[in-house]
Amino acid sequence: MSSTSDISPLGSCEKMRKPGLKGALEHLYFTYSVNFGLYMLEPWEVRMFNAILCCMFMMSLYTFCVYFPPYVIEMLIYIGLVSSDVVKVEDFS
Repeated sequence: MSSTSDISPLGSCEKMRKPGLKGALEHLYFTYSVNFGLYMLEPWEVRMFNAILCCMFMMSLYTFCVYFPPYVIEMLIYIGLVSSDVVKVEDFS
C-alpha cells in the first residue's frame, strides 16, 4: 500500500525532470514541441517552423514598440493624466 505523500499531481514527469534552469528550459521546449506537433516533423521542417515563428514574433515586437507608445500618450492626454502642453504626440510618430 502506498502513501498519498509520494503521489505527485504531475505523475512521474516531475521526478524525471533535471533540476535547475537547464531542466526547466528542456521541459518548456518539450512542451512546446508536443503542443505544436513538432516531434512528427523532419529536423529541417522543425528549423523552418521555428524560424518562421521567430520572425513573426520579432515583427510583432517591432510593431508593438513602434506603434504602441503614441496610442498610450494620446490615451493619457484624453484621460487627463498628462497635459497636452507637456507631451506632443508628434514627437512619437
